[in-house]
Amino acid sequence: MLSRPLMETLRSILYNWKLRETGIVNHRMILNSNFLGSTLCSNCVESKIVNGEQFYIIEYEFNKKEDAKDCLCPFDEEHFLIEHTVKHEFVSQAIDISADQLMNSFFDLLFKCDRLTHFLRQKELLTSKDPFALMLEHFLEEERQICEVSNINHNINKRMLQTLHSIKQKRTENRQKLVGLKEKLSLSQLYELINQLKSIPDVKNQINSIKKSRQLKMQANERRVILPLTRSKIFSEFTDSQRY
Repeated sequence: MLSRPLMETLRSILYNWKLRETGIVNHRMILNSNFLGSTLCSNCVESKIVNGEQFYIIEYEFNKKEDAKDCLCPFDEEHFLIEHTVKHEFVSQAIDISADQLMNSFFDLLFKCDRLTHFLRQKELLTSKDPFALMLEHFLEEERQICEVSNINHNINKRMLQTLHSIKQKRTENRQKLVGLKEKLSLSQLYELINQLKSIPDVKNQINSIKKSRQLKMQANERRVILPLTRSKIFSEFTDSQRY
């Protein structure tokens, strides 16, 4: 549940970092999330390039491909589950921190995510590529697609592409640092780290959207079983007896 909310939040910080870096201080990108009534994967969902005012972004479309509803694709190194929508909106709201502070926030969040990955590796709970890498590679591919489009101004997108390219090396450095520190999180330290991440407003809002999506899916798959009166009475008596 955490991988996409964390990486979408990381990308949102990246957007505002690059806006601030280019001298834009009176506007910012905000992240809005919402629930979904169906389950799609990154392979089935349709997407489009949209103008985000100062740069271009790729948005997923969820209403045009009804035949992909509740797809059965494997969630592996090429697919990830999409359980909530994410929209980035350019608003008239000042960015009240510097580009350097946003950069530090970006790499601080990335390091915390790498601490989680390091813990999973230590416990041998990663069966394949870590989920953060999958998301980051997907973001990188989206930026590549945008930068290949002709006749649009993608100067800021090129800046973001450059930063996304550098993340793989940065994550390697983070991993080496954690190995050098011989970090071994206790369960209480792990939960403290997870709670820190879940308390980030953008992460928290996305998690709530995912919970709502899952609730809707459970409700959609609920089935009522009507038993004959005699069987219903016997079943009721049996279940009541199990309470004691």
